[in-house]
Amino acid sequence: MLKTFFRYSLAAVFCGVCAIATLSAQDGAGVVIMGEKHTDPKLLFIPDQSPNAQHVARNLNNCGWFEMVRSGGRSDYIISMASSGNTVTLTLKNGAGVKIADFYGRSSDPERRAAEAVDAVLKNLFNIPGICRSAIVFSVETGRNCREIYMCDFNGRNIKPVTNNRTLSIEPAWAPDGKSIIYCFYGNSYTTLVQYRFDIGKSRRLTSYRGMNAGGALSPDGRYLALVLSRDGQVDLYVRPTDGGNLKRLTRNKSVEASPAWTPDGRYICFVSDETGRPQLYVIAPDGSGKVRLAGLRGSERVTPDFAANGLLAYTAKIGGTYSLAVAEGSGRSWQDSDNVTIGGKTISCEGPSWAPDNRHVVIADRGRLYIVDTWHGKRRQLLSGSSRTFQPDWSPILH
Repeated sequence: MLKTFFRYSLAAVFCGVCAIATLSAQDGAGVVIMGEKHTDPKLLFIPDQSPNAQHVARNLNNCGWFEMVRSGGRSDYIISMASSGNTVTLTLKNGAGVKIADFYGRSSDPERRAAEAVDAVLKNLFNIPGICRSAIVFSVETGRNCREIYMCDFNGRNIKPVTNNRTLSIEPAWAPDGKSIIYCFYGNSYTTLVQYRFDIGKSRRLTSYRGMNAGGALSPDGRYLALVLSRDGQVDLYVRPTDGGNLKRLTRNKSVEASPAWTPDGRYICFVSDETGRPQLYVIAPDGSGKVRLAGLRGSERVTPDFAANGLLAYTAKIGGTYSLAVAEGSGRSWQDSDNVTIGGKTISCEGPSWAPDNRHVVIADRGRLYIVDTWHGKRRQLLSGSSRTFQPDWSPILH
């Protein structure tokens, strides 16, 4: 039963022996893989001579919202910068050189202050919270039957371990406030859901039910925890208050449930079930009512759902024998696939997408590697380099 669960939860099972190796960021532009209706504005960046310039340039290049141009070329916007102490000032002008506004980063950390300033520009131009002040958690294979949770900045920099459990630590998921993560921990004869708080650097066990405890997902307000349990030998979906209380069973059948994901309004939980013989996506209300299978989606099998803040649904679809990235739009129980995300007309191999806070980019795993995918233009770039196998990424909200 546990092996069956992993098949649906991860979209594919990866086994083997791997020695931990150094991971490093893969900076640079992605490979254009399909045209789209969206057009990114051309941006000319004029740096100052301070060390802050490299951090600002890196964020402008990797945020994925501009087409960077060289001096002398036509641009829609111009950004110049000035540094003073712990303050970075970015001056935004239109292509004709008319000033629009100044934006600031004031953190004591140089990378953080650059991220603050660029995110302020993105919010002004595109009405998004940004992307540069976000982070990605993921699971790293560190040895035989051993995985640890790691994290990095949105651009693959500042990689650091979160756990050192020397066992299987998998399925990391951010809390909505960005102050903690939840993950599944394997003890000698049990599994449990653990919450790790970054502000105090401590962990606490959230569950200790008989059998499997997995698939932890917090509601948008953080008050409720959706999870998958096998208390009576059946793998079913449950919900309960995050800090304890009455456990409510949402499904009761012989099928296997996995990968719960809350809709942004908190009205439904989307999850995977194989009750038709193949894993498909369903939604159900937290009170157990209104269960329905999502129609209008691609693939013979559909797993690992994730919602953007604006309601877009990303998931993994089995298409032509390959688990591939798919994106759909809709609300509640009614969904329809949007434009296909493909590489040169071919689907993007994917093992579980997670949305960035800009509602445009997703991070995916593919054959033990992590990639950032631009769902508007079909660009993909590798997030990390190195020989370590990495899985199950989850993208944070904006971290304040």
